[in-house]
Amino acid sequence: MSQSRLNDINPNDIESIQILKGASAAALWGSQAAKGVIYITTKSGEKGDKPKISFRSVYSIDKINSRHPLQTAFGQGDNGSFNPNSTRSWGDKISDRDNSEDIVDTFGPFFIDQNGVRHYNMLLKNSRRIYDESN
Repeated sequence: MSQSRLNDINPNDIESIQILKGASAAALWGSQAAKGVIYITTKSGEKGDKPKISFRSVYSIDKINSRHPLQTAFGQGDNGSFNPNSTRSWGDKISDRDNSEDIVDTFGPFFIDQNGVRHYNMLLKNSRRIYDESN
């Protein structure tokens, strides 16, 4: 995965940013810059300057304002069928499930939650259990 070299520049070190387009960019930077140039000038020290250290910090707390009620009649999926890859909530009817153990892919990828519980990809949802924040 390639990343932009802009990720290597500390925003606190930027002195100015100029956007040059079309002919003005090409005149200064050649034909490769005909589509545009982003020219970033970083702050620099002068000879004899004493080193400066600056510190900046941000602290924030997010809190949910209100919770909306969720439907509990249908599971994950589409058109009345369970689909573990769907982001919709109109799959199989939860009350029609046989309430046996869910089938998961224990050989595939997983993640470990904050309580140390390992979660695998769901292949077939059989239980009637609905996500509940109190659990």
